[in-house]
Amino acid sequence: MTMQAEDERLGQVAYEAYSANTGGKSLATGDDLPMWGDLLDVFHTAWIAAARAVLMDLGGSMTVPPDEPEDEGDEAPV
Repeated sequence: MTMQAEDERLGQVAYEAYSANTGGKSLATGDDLPMWGDLLDVFHTAWIAAARAVLMDLGGSMTVPPDEPEDEGDEAPV
C-alpha cells in the first residue's frame, strides 16, 4: 500500500468511525453524513490530517490494513 493510499484509508477509517458514532448525522447540523467517496477532496484532506495528527501524537506511524470485506463465516452465531 502506498503512503497516499495509507493516508486515504486512515482518513476514511476516522471519518467512518465518526459517522458510526453519530448515527450517520452531522453533530453540527443534524444532516445526514455522505459516504466517504461522496465527500469533496477538502473534507478528505481534513480527515486525513486529523487522523495523522492522532497517530503522530500516539507515537508515530503504523501500517493501516487494506480495506478488506469481512468474512461473515468467522462470526459466532448470536
